[in-house]
Amino acid sequence: MSILKSYCNFVLLSLLFLFIGISPAFGQKAPKSVDKVYEQFSKAYEQLNLSMVAALYHKEAYYLTPNPEDSIRKGIGNIIDSFRGTFESAQKRGSSLKISFDIVERETSGNMAYDVGYYKFEAFPNEGKPFKSAGKFVTILRKKSDGRWQFVVDAFSDAPVTAFKQ
Repeated sequence: MSILKSYCNFVLLSLLFLFIGISPAFGQKAPKSVDKVYEQFSKAYEQLNLSMVAALYHKEAYYLTPNPEDSIRKGIGNIIDSFRGTFESAQKRGSSLKISFDIVERETSGNMAYDVGYYKFEAFPNEGKPFKSAGKFVTILRKKSDGRWQFVVDAFSDAPVTAFKQ
């Protein structure tokens, strides 16, 4: 395992353990409003809309990709750059995109929540065969004063497509 990958795993686990230890109130049933973040994420992919994706992340959020060459991305501008290439490529090719989520575990405490789950990504080109991939993710979300939830940490890695059960 590379040093960067080990460091990313250490940071992610540290954040997760810190987050879990914040409050003894963990284990509360998560409000359905957390699901809206994932619904909007899916709509953003369907519409290839970067602004919709940007609205889902806190301005100082952290984004961890499985690419060992990537550093931890911080801030909305750096995060959106991760999506820009995918969306622009799909637009140029006339492809449509779809992303779906399967939440395996969710916990909340006050204005914080974390999710662990799988995602499935699908690309449907105008010509040629559709493409499917899947991955695992851990997200930490914070509820804003207006009641909307935003990602403050988003980390993902690859998984077999068969891991996605939805």
